[in-house]
Amino acid sequence: MFENLGSAELIVIFLVILIFFGPKKIPELAANFGKGLRKFREAKEGFETQVKTAMKEPMEELQKAKSNFDRSFNDTTSGIRQQIESGMNDVAAPIQDAKTDFTKELADIQKVTESHQPKMPEPPRLPLFDNVPAPTYEQPVVDGVKIHKLVP
Repeated sequence: MFENLGSAELIVIFLVILIFFGPKKIPELAANFGKGLRKFREAKEGFETQVKTAMKEPMEELQKAKSNFDRSFNDTTSGIRQQIESGMNDVAAPIQDAKTDFTKELADIQKVTESHQPKMPEPPRLPLFDNVPAPTYEQPVVDGVKIHKLVP
């Protein structure tokens, strides 16, 4: 309340009060000032409680309305969700049936094609490399040079 007043200003105010009212009236003025502050605080607290009680009832009504709205909103969304899911099931069931029928028919077609597919005979073995000696790691060559080969 008096945060902008310095010590010099307070001394001047105290001297002015002392000059106008005198030293005998200062305690009486301080007591009256204290009583006035106390009544002001009580009035302020009473006003705050009146405002709180006046706001309490509308706030409770708003909370009830909000909870009712939330409940009805959740009921509506769950009902819509159930209708959508049942509609999806109604649509998905024929598709699933068609899928199983298709897979059965596909398996039958594969069985038929496998049974009618001609088997190719194994090609005859050509004796091109039957008389070739097995490779070795070292084979002597003319002039004493050795060729190193990897054996498969």
